[in-house]
Amino acid sequence: MALPTLPLTQLASDGGRVWFNRRAVRWRLIKWYALGAVPFALAGGLLLPYVPVDPLTRVLGAFLIITVFWRRFQPARAVPADKTFAVIGAGCVRLSLPERGWAEEPSPG
Repeated sequence: MALPTLPLTQLASDGGRVWFNRRAVRWRLIKWYALGAVPFALAGGLLLPYVPVDPLTRVLGAFLIITVFWRRFQPARAVPADKTFAVIGAGCVRLSLPERGWAEEPSPG
């Protein structure tokens, strides 16, 4: 029962946070974010069982290392354009996909 409880709790928590801060939400950015996130989430959900895990793990690790160095040595903070959030949304979907192991159906026998 723990597996469905965590997503429901997270959804309630995030939903409440959005509701109480709804006047500060920049809905135009949400639309751009969803433009990248929704199609990549659907594609990732359909393709994940067929993709080998090792390359995905390496890409995720490289992304995290690059992000740490980028944040540490970036000379000036750039403010991304609104349309950039479509790419950010697509990238965040990959980071939130689970590893394949627990999502696979158990083999019979």
